[in-house]
Amino acid sequence: MIRSCVDKVVSAENGTPRADFERHFGVVMETGRSGWIYTIGRGGIQLWYSGPPEVVRSIYFIPPESVSMNPPRDFGKEARSIAKSDRDFFVAFLQAKAKNATPQEMNRLIVMLRESESVMSWTVDERRELLAK
Repeated sequence: MIRSCVDKVVSAENGTPRADFERHFGVVMETGRSGWIYTIGRGGIQLWYSGPPEVVRSIYFIPPESVSMNPPRDFGKEARSIAKSDRDFFVAFLQAKAKNATPQEMNRLIVMLRESESVMSWTVDERRELLAK
């Protein structure tokens, strides 16, 4: 469920003007055929721009490396580790979106917090941190 929240918030960036995207996430160099890769939390996003005007044409979540797959595998531990790293990415992504946010962007962030509440169980401190500019 956390991964679906991550995928939803990342895919919502399709069509975002490059200047707006970089205002939140910074400027990185294109990595040749791999497009632009932004490190966020322990994960990242990979995207391609097209235009003019340049907008996000496609964007993908890059999860962090998995926990050890050496036997014996503890599938519960692996699932918890993946969920934690996905949640950490989601929080870091929203923090970046809140940075330099316009009032409209902050309203969308508030909606995203509300929509993800049942999955993320936001703490008061997390809400305060995400909504503080």
